[in-house]
Amino acid sequence: MVETICNFLKEDEVKIQAKGLVGAAESFVANGVFTKAPGNYLFILNDKEEAAYFYNSLESISGIEKGTTLLFYPASYRRPYQIEEIDNANVVQRTEVLSIIRKKRKNILVVTFPEAIVENVVTRKNLEKNTLEIEVGKNYSIDFINELLIEYDFEKEDYIYHPGQFAVRGGIVDIYSFSNDLPYRVEFFGDEVESVRIFNPEDQLSIQTVKKFSVVPNVSEKLIKEERESFLNYIPQDTKIWIKDYESAQAKIDKGYEKANYAFDKMVSEMRRLSPAQLYLAPSDFKRQIEEHKIIEFGQRFFFKDAKQVLFDQQPQPPFNKNFDLLIEDLNTKSKADYINVI
Repeated sequence: MVETICNFLKEDEVKIQAKGLVGAAESFVANGVFTKAPGNYLFILNDKEEAAYFYNSLESISGIEKGTTLLFYPASYRRPYQIEEIDNANVVQRTEVLSIIRKKRKNILVVTFPEAIVENVVTRKNLEKNTLEIEVGKNYSIDFINELLIEYDFEKEDYIYHPGQFAVRGGIVDIYSFSNDLPYRVEFFGDEVESVRIFNPEDQLSIQTVKKFSVVPNVSEKLIKEERESFLNYIPQDTKIWIKDYESAQAKIDKGYEKANYAFDKMVSEMRRLSPAQLYLAPSDFKRQIEEHKIIEFGQRFFFKDAKQVLFDQQPQPPFNKNFDLLIEDLNTKSKADYINVI
């Protein structure tokens, strides 16, 4: 069946329905397809929880090859236009995903959900313009880095502990970029970068040395300045899209866009904001942009009428009601019948 999906994916503008998948088999089949037909894949699950389970399943499957990048793309807001309700950890994660896609254009697996992709993102051109690459052996003026980070809206502190901060002490510059989980310590000899180390902000101890890294500002804070584009346009054009329940995803895109319009109309502020049409994915654009890619539908409901069907003969795991003896008996029975048990 995996081979059948891979063969269908060789066709242009193809739509495929993978029917009958049960539980974690969705992740196993997706991994099998990627292994046989490497490339870029976007997985759109119903909600954040489903997406997280799917991501964790893919991450734990041994078939994920070296050179493959598996990413989770979350939403940044709890409510549109409420800056104080931005989830900073999610902003870092979103920025990291955009930064990786910008630099690496092949063998990327991104797992996400409708509430995340309804938010438009900074364009590739603007992200590149607002990204500073620092590399060992190259020359940079510390004063230039200082001024640039302030222009990026980084906060200058004595010690840094969260993204968006930097510190300068003599020939040492500490930077906590929005595209990295941990901060970097850059040591200069004159204007030349002598070393770059990742360090723990809690105890200031070095974790790892690296040759180069990227400094990316908080792209969500540039709402009033930067041009935006859909995440579906940001991903590589050859990306295959797996979508679980298209109609549910469309409804959530509609709802997210409506919420943004309502919040924008109610907003009282002197600050100029980009309109919902600029910041959020319009429902009319969602179907058009999805259909620019090869599509694999999975789940219980299917939307595209002209899709090629692949039928999987699977059954859900029987309920054990926390009875481990029944679970062990079932695993032994399956093993004797030449099934492979994967836990």
